[in-house]
Amino acid sequence: MIGKTLGKRYRIDALIGTGGMSVVYRAEDLRARRIVAVKVLRQEFSQDQEFLRRFDREAMASAKTQHPNIVNLLDIGEEGDIRYLVMEYVEGSTLKEVIQDRGKLSSQEAVRIALCVLNALQHAHHKHIVHRDIKPQNMLVDVNGDIKITDFGIARMTDSATVTLVDGNIMGSVHYFSPEQAKGQPVGRAGDLYSLGVVLYEMLTGRVPFDGDTAVAVAMKHLTELPAPISAIAPDVSPAIEQVVAKAMCKNLSQRYASAEQMAFDLQRALRQPEGNFVKMRPDAGQHTQRNDMARRHRAVSRRWRKAAFFLLTAMVFASAIGVIGFAGYTIVSRLVSTVTIPDLVGLEEGMAVSRLGRVGLTPVFVRVYDAAISGTVIDQQPQEGATLERGTGRVQLVISMGMNEQVVPNLVGLTVDQAEQSLAGTGLLVGDVTLQISQTPINLVFEQIPAAGETIRGGEMVDLHISGGMVVVPDVSGLPLPQAQVQLQAVGLEPGTVSYVESDNLKLDNQVQGQRPPVGEAVYPGSEVDLSVVRAENRPFKADITVPVNIPAEGAHVRVTLLESGGREVDQYVAMPALVGEGTINVQLRSAYDGEMHYRVYIDDILFSEGTAVLK
Repeated sequence: MIGKTLGKRYRIDALIGTGGMSVVYRAEDLRARRIVAVKVLRQEFSQDQEFLRRFDREAMASAKTQHPNIVNLLDIGEEGDIRYLVMEYVEGSTLKEVIQDRGKLSSQEAVRIALCVLNALQHAHHKHIVHRDIKPQNMLVDVNGDIKITDFGIARMTDSATVTLVDGNIMGSVHYFSPEQAKGQPVGRAGDLYSLGVVLYEMLTGRVPFDGDTAVAVAMKHLTELPAPISAIAPDVSPAIEQVVAKAMCKNLSQRYASAEQMAFDLQRALRQPEGNFVKMRPDAGQHTQRNDMARRHRAVSRRWRKAAFFLLTAMVFASAIGVIGFAGYTIVSRLVSTVTIPDLVGLEEGMAVSRLGRVGLTPVFVRVYDAAISGTVIDQQPQEGATLERGTGRVQLVISMGMNEQVVPNLVGLTVDQAEQSLAGTGLLVGDVTLQISQTPINLVFEQIPAAGETIRGGEMVDLHISGGMVVVPDVSGLPLPQAQVQLQAVGLEPGTVSYVESDNLKLDNQVQGQRPPVGEAVYPGSEVDLSVVRAENRPFKADITVPVNIPAEGAHVRVTLLESGGREVDQYVAMPALVGEGTINVQLRSAYDGEMHYRVYIDDILFSEGTAVLK
């Protein structure tokens, strides 16, 4: 594939890496003049319908997830049996390589990376896409330390009724997948958060929580074992961060974080309150093992002691019946008074929602996000309406809209694509389609943008760019001798194209240009070819057919064959750029007003390549 150009646009120049389903190459986008990554489906899977579906699913998922922390899809192509995706090129390393190189990361850096991934997952989950293969190998760290997740090859559209598992197979990477993946069950958002919990564990400790000799052994540990405490491996990690990881990695998905926003909220709080104890976790069934063992030992007490205890307890029951009833009544009333039901707050103005929570003794915790809803209104709450909390200590997370995050589009005209991307990065906007067009603007600079500078659009939306490919106006070379016409075309930045001949009986017009395509005055890209129609006089009755060897370089070359007539005058017999590459032959008919043996010469790019003699009859 190295050296191949896909879609007449993407020239492959290096191998980046290989995976089970595809191979990723570094390539140059010849139109946009930028470096891209091209993911090509392996040839052995080009006829496999399952892998074709997975490849299409990755394209669909990538197209729906344009986000600063997700590797963006730029193009989709198919050439023969080659299926490929063109992706944003990220110069840097995978997070796995960073961990292997450094052993483990600081808590601050690990949390920063996790928050970037959660930001990307929040975006994907809101688009009804579950990644299902979150792992450090699929997280790219660029030269600035920014994080981008990639590889939606086994992603699942959660709003699709048809996509659940891939033919019932367990998909994902065994060291990072969730217990439900280990069971071969459908995977939802909580599965992505479990996998991120594993990645966070690895960043903090320098090792994965579960390992084994086989994939099955690792999968069983995800189902049955608890990981070694982070604090036992990395004592500098705070209790709060350890508790967040523990909740993300709960075996029971109902005990994990319900959303990426919730996990991000607790991680940010963990940096402010490292002592922890704010992460709410229900005890897992496995934590009752010791209590159950004690109960079994008590059941082993001798029958005689149990009989004695029965008579003693009977007496005590009668003696304290009134006290027991009174205490039970107090407990019930106390619980009714101290527990409150959470009201429905979605859609309310922030101040009104806070007031309602205050009236029932609950404290609000705020998360602010950009949304289409009116700024200052509640768009979500956790826990939901109808749940119960303790009066005085209960907290309700309110997600508050900050409005549309409207941004004024900056002026990008006159910038390169890279400069335009940098200019947009500060506003939260993205580069959209980049189109190369003929323009008098200097080559590779933006000459038009959509939307125009000064318009207001939502953050995260795209600005399409029209890039100048330069412009040359085709000159008039008609009436000129062929060699002179070719020189004139090259002088203005154009290339002589195919030469075709028109027979004539007028010797004065011999070897003159009669027509050209593109026509005079048309604007074309620099380097474009201009095909020429040349007159060849018919009153040259003597001729000879010859076959001459040539050797054409990969980039092509102009071939010229001349005939040396009497007086040493060289007359062009053939001028063209053959389609062949490498060693080959071309057929040429020599014609002249004179007969007999004559010399001919073969030039390649105006350098003498060979010569010989022929007899014209």
